[in-house]
Amino acid sequence: MTVCGIDVGSLATPADVAWLDGGRFVLGQYVPSATNPLPAQPAGLPPTTWYALDAPQGLPAGSSPRRVADADANTPIRVLPAHRADVAPVYTEFVEAGLTIFWAAHRRGLPVVETYPRFVVRTLWPELRIPSKRREPRRYVAELWARIRLLGYTSRPPGTHDEIDAMLCALAAEAFESGTYVQVGVPVVVDEQESVLREGFIVAPRTPTETNIDADDPLGAIQAASYERADRALAGSWPREQSMDDATLRDFLDERRYCVLATGSPRGRAQARPVGFLVVGDVFWFATVAGGRLRNLERTPWASVVVSEGEGNAHRAVAADGPVVVHRAPPPGLLARWEERFGSQPDWAAAWLELRPERLFSYVGD
Repeated sequence: MTVCGIDVGSLATPADVAWLDGGRFVLGQYVPSATNPLPAQPAGLPPTTWYALDAPQGLPAGSSPRRVADADANTPIRVLPAHRADVAPVYTEFVEAGLTIFWAAHRRGLPVVETYPRFVVRTLWPELRIPSKRREPRRYVAELWARIRLLGYTSRPPGTHDEIDAMLCALAAEAFESGTYVQVGVPVVVDEQESVLREGFIVAPRTPTETNIDADDPLGAIQAASYERADRALAGSWPREQSMDDATLRDFLDERRYCVLATGSPRGRAQARPVGFLVVGDVFWFATVAGGRLRNLERTPWASVVVSEGEGNAHRAVAADGPVVVHRAPPPGLLARWEERFGSQPDWAAAWLELRPERLFSYVGD
């Protein structure tokens, strides 16, 4: 598994890049643009599965000038304009770069998430008083590089705080890939009229002490965290004592090949249809035709899925919901898994949908 962290500056200056493969960082640089939003893959590394960028992915969606994620992660971005055309004349090149890169990645279906290095530091080492990059750049590098090495990672020694920040972004990408992440913010909204994303999540690795009995399996970890956050009504509908354990949950999803996937129409109405699915790690994958479902998710990338069987005491079910990333082509290895599960490749697919559950609940009848 290779992931990549990118510390973005502007569209005119090199961005620092940290690829992470098997615990080893490979550092580099590239100049991002709308044509080339992501860096070229270094020779000898496996294909990159996720990129995490330190840059704003979107503008606010409501009347507030600050995105929810910026407030929750305490980023330095306090005010953003309401309209895309108002960015370049007034706001920093950093904001323009982030909006450009994330929009280009969205249009191409590239696997990108937003992160913020200081948010990563606060989740991994909450006890650390973070040195100032401007006043104490050498201490910033030394302090954080020592802590990254203690986690078992290797690299040539980083020389700048930008390289350290790229490494921290790569740790966020690795956590997102493995399902061991936290996120703040609200789901991204696609503004086709202004060619810009709005709101979105900022991700970081989960605090190492945030463990639970189901943490060995990423889906089990999501389910355990979901029950911890569930209110009384939801916990009453999906009693924890009747939930599936890790092995039962995984086996149930492996046995069932079809589910009901629900998306939101332009009028705000639920559209639920039976579809085939495949679970890899903590991700639900779907192949889709070019129709209403795809248009719904391009506009509002959020969905709910229900897998169910049986009646009465034999009833079993899993319900999950979360953000969806639309891919125009399947990631490496997915087609082979799909063919093994369904007996043929979906030549009819116009896109691939990647749903990473934020909430997951299960039920087993008495």
